[in-house]
Amino acid sequence: MPADLAALVSPHRVVTVVGLAKNAGKTTVINHLLERLEGPVGLASLGLDGEARDQLTGLAKPRVRPPAGSLVATADGLAGELRVAARLPYRTAVGQVVLVEPEPGRPAIVSGPARLDELDGTVQALFAAGMRRVLLEGALARLGTAARERADAVVVAAGAAAARGPDDIERALRLAVEALALPVEGGTPGLCVKHAAGFEAEVAGRIEAGRATHVEVAGAVTGPLLELLMRRGIRLRLVAADATHVLAQPQQVARARRAGVELMVRRPLPIVALTASPFHPDVELTADQAFAAAAAAAAGRWPVFDVVSGRMSA
Repeated sequence: MPADLAALVSPHRVVTVVGLAKNAGKTTVINHLLERLEGPVGLASLGLDGEARDQLTGLAKPRVRPPAGSLVATADGLAGELRVAARLPYRTAVGQVVLVEPEPGRPAIVSGPARLDELDGTVQALFAAGMRRVLLEGALARLGTAARERADAVVVAAGAAAARGPDDIERALRLAVEALALPVEGGTPGLCVKHAAGFEAEVAGRIEAGRATHVEVAGAVTGPLLELLMRRGIRLRLVAADATHVLAQPQQVARARRAGVELMVRRPLPIVALTASPFHPDVELTADQAFAAAAAAAAGRWPVFDVVSGRMSA
């Protein structure tokens, strides 16, 4: 097992870093990889990342600092005086998506398109511009960057900020990781549903009327659908394409499982590691507490890294 996170992901062309919550250490991990991966490295995101302060909480955030030779996908309204290497045919709320050359050591704002097909085009444009590999940023609300058809490897930033406090950290991280690493189903379903999002009552009614116990949903499995199935006492295996198609809170997934709704997937996410961070916006936690909780959530399935201290657990 490589003793460094960068060495672990270096064989992969597209690496996604997913944060389990805001302030979970995702940007710290991105900077760690940017400093150590052999370049040139492209950087893109499904949304906005790298701003000085969180737009919702107002908390200061670490800045993304790409090295020389990198290309960053951003919006022309955020590019400032940076040299534009390419203009892409995608627009966002802050302008057209462009690939820019950041100034070495200076912070950059990553602002990619809002649609996954446009993000795929952005990744291809970064490779066409000479990037050796691409880093993607993601979060629980933007999991599409972690799908196997998009990422070769996924690093999960399992920081303490995902918990309410020190008494909740191990449980919160475990539930969040389990919602990403759902069991794989290979069997043939008795019922296939094309769309569930927005049609939860109709789908639950079909399942109940047909007494289906093995159902596959082609679109998204939503939290409201899980709640309906639990309220009606329906027990079944519910299959999604992968965890990026599950639009439910980790707590809902766990409650559904206890109620007899076993959520499964056709394809696992290509998770290769977890990272730990003790930062929490409201309470003080130690690095040891955060690392132990992340290691418990990993449960020996993946190594855990603290990229600040260099600590790792196999």
